[in-house]
Amino acid sequence: MGPADGSGVFSIGPPAVSADGRTYAYNYLQWLSNLFIVEGLR
Repeated sequence: MGPADGSGVFSIGPPAVSADGRTYAYNYLQWLSNLFIVEGLR
């Protein structure tokens, strides 16, 4: 159980499961950033 893309995920909270066990929900913290590489500057 977890996000489809685990990139940058650093914390997954405990799941909340329905009484019949058929559905669940959870939360997660994800940190994404961009890296820009610049070449040839003068």
